[in-house]
Amino acid sequence: MPLRLLCIALVILAIGCSAPQGASGDPTNADAGVKPEGATATPAGDEFEGKLRPMLVKSCSPCHVGKDAQKGVDVEFVSKDEKEVLKKMHDEVEAGKMPPKTAPALDEATKAELLALLAEAAK
Repeated sequence: MPLRLLCIALVILAIGCSAPQGASGDPTNADAGVKPEGATATPAGDEFEGKLRPMLVKSCSPCHVGKDAQKGVDVEFVSKDEKEVLKKMHDEVEAGKMPPKTAPALDEATKAELLALLAEAAK
């Protein structure tokens, strides 16, 4: 698993392309966060890419990465412009629905930081 995360981080840094929006171009579209054919990850640099995405990938990738990402949300490709998706993520974490009981729990400090970053990104 650590090797997979390292590979993901290297791809994000190496490719440097923008995250895709939904097929209709609407960032709140139902297919938000789903990797379209040929899409690549977004570059690191801002707080979203430098802090939030790595936390999402570390915490959520067992269920929310790749073509079989649950609920169609791939944390590697969700865009900072997808405000509705980010708000939904925040609300699910805040309500204790995510991570699910079957996944490792977030420690309180990590959960607080994740909620703060998601709240800011969802504005």
